[in-house]
Amino acid sequence: MADVNRNKWQSDVQVTTSLPPSLEGPVHALLRCEVSQVVWLTRHTAPSSVLVRLLWWGESGDGSLFRPQLRILSQPFQARKGCKTQAVYSVRCSLEKFAAYVRDMQALTLEVLDCKDMSLLGQAQITDLQALVEKTHQ
Repeated sequence: MADVNRNKWQSDVQVTTSLPPSLEGPVHALLRCEVSQVVWLTRHTAPSSVLVRLLWWGESGDGSLFRPQLRILSQPFQARKGCKTQAVYSVRCSLEKFAAYVRDMQALTLEVLDCKDMSLLGQAQITDLQALVEKTHQ
């Protein structure tokens, strides 16, 4: 989390909510989420590109869509253009209340989607986000 000087961080992912969702008020902090790459480990044929959807607990709508690099371990890495890897969210409550929000949320789920048809390829969960907030606040 960062101070409220938004010029320090660039967001290339469209963000449609602040945190916690639906809460109005002044911005107390910024939270930057980065999804820079998805590593394809399975033997199944990899898609040509993927999206990663991040939907916060209580957020309505489709969430934020990241377009990270797709790295297939069985092939030489080739950087792709057009990636969108960073989202910056406004935190509209105190850090103590935000820590309570992420504790109540328990886990943040990231969905990996095929760009062609938006079919679900897999999911990842981030747990213990409260610890990140507490370390930042110390």
